[in-house]
Amino acid sequence: MNKTKIVCTIGPSSCEVPVLKKLINAGMNVVRLNGSHNSLDWHEAVIKRIRSLDKNISILLDLPGRKIRTKAWGRSFHFAKGQRLVFTSSQDYRGEGKIPVNHSEIHRALKKSDMILAEDGTLKFKVESIDGRDILCRALSTCTLESGKGLNIPSVKLGAAVATETDKKLIRFAINKGVDWVGLSYVENGEQVRKVKRLLAGSGIGVVSKIENQAALENLESIIEESAALMVDRGDLGAEIGIERISLAQKGVISRGNEYGKPVIVATEMLHSMVHNPHPTKAEVMDISNSILDGASAIMLSAETAVGKNPVAAVKIMRSVANEVEKGRSIYDKAMVSLKRTSIPNAIGRSIYEICKEMPIDKVVCITFSGYAASMVSRYRIEPPIIAVSDKLEKTRAFNLLWGVEGVPLKIRFYRDRYDHILESAEKLWRAGRLSGSDQVIFTAVLFPKKGNKMNFLAIHKISDLERVFKWKKK
Repeated sequence: MNKTKIVCTIGPSSCEVPVLKKLINAGMNVVRLNGSHNSLDWHEAVIKRIRSLDKNISILLDLPGRKIRTKAWGRSFHFAKGQRLVFTSSQDYRGEGKIPVNHSEIHRALKKSDMILAEDGTLKFKVESIDGRDILCRALSTCTLESGKGLNIPSVKLGAAVATETDKKLIRFAINKGVDWVGLSYVENGEQVRKVKRLLAGSGIGVVSKIENQAALENLESIIEESAALMVDRGDLGAEIGIERISLAQKGVISRGNEYGKPVIVATEMLHSMVHNPHPTKAEVMDISNSILDGASAIMLSAETAVGKNPVAAVKIMRSVANEVEKGRSIYDKAMVSLKRTSIPNAIGRSIYEICKEMPIDKVVCITFSGYAASMVSRYRIEPPIIAVSDKLEKTRAFNLLWGVEGVPLKIRFYRDRYDHILESAEKLWRAGRLSGSDQVIFTAVLFPKKGNKMNFLAIHKISDLERVFKWKKK
């Protein structure tokens, strides 16, 4: 079982069946589709391919959001250091001499000496003046700016609705095609997440809130409470708050996310050298290792798998490094031991952690309607594998972002007035070969649920004892 999950961005280098199959075999757990690129037909075709290859693979559709971008004019602009250039907010501009952007009012928010950044802050342009909708700038280095690229302007608050019309169209598409997650860009507070959740109501799709600006860090608590998962987008975050602060910000987001039992994805340039080269740098290997040791549930590949020359090799390296880190004791010994037991689920989760340290436990089985129990156990980074049972594939697929968790769909009924579903799950897992007679297993679930009552049951069983008592026989 893969404990640390790998998210792969799919693009021209990886969208065909042979490569997708190799990515799955190499250790990919979640597919990421970038809604800022390609057509809906392209995304639909990739979703169909993924579902035909492995129905358990989780799919994350990243919404473009309110990000300011250069419009897709289909050419590159080359600038020497000190060269003047013009961005324009005119949505009707069709000429050759200016760079049109997708934000029609950005000229009103800018002033002299503001900085416009591109390519995650590596390209810098200084505003010299504003002339109507034209923004006159000077390049601070020799560079090339491509069409359709994101721009960061740290001095400007976006102000627009958190879900654009394009986002709403993509949300309808996600619901229709059975996507498991949507990624919400440039989140600034929990209320914005709530608004998107209303658009997703009844679909079962979870919101992955992307932490990529200062406002998100300042309002992290409210964002975590409303989100199903978080993503530390280090590219835009570094451009917005400065690269010097990324490391501490990442550690803080992961720590707070784990306290709430919300999975956290670490993204951007984890194996960036492998876009062109067959081998990673030692610094990149250390970055992967430290992200896992910080408590990340998932690590993500972007350009490495979307447009890189070595997509499969990148996944293999990432999986190999993750497996080695997971062999070390420190990842288990320092897991969330400082969490306060302020609720019954917290107490149950902490108890499971302590039992796994003191007793030979082979597996932990969470019988969970929504995945809540699995997330409460996952955050403690226990050594035994966690099997999360629910009644539908659409639910268990979403468990792919939880560290150390394997989702297993079973045809069971959740009872409110008895615990038959716990025994039924144990027997079905045994019949499927996922539990053996020699296994000593912790079972956790909710019994006799009422509003606000979650995960209040814990039992330890030797499977051979259940075989004997209930006279289980293989069919």
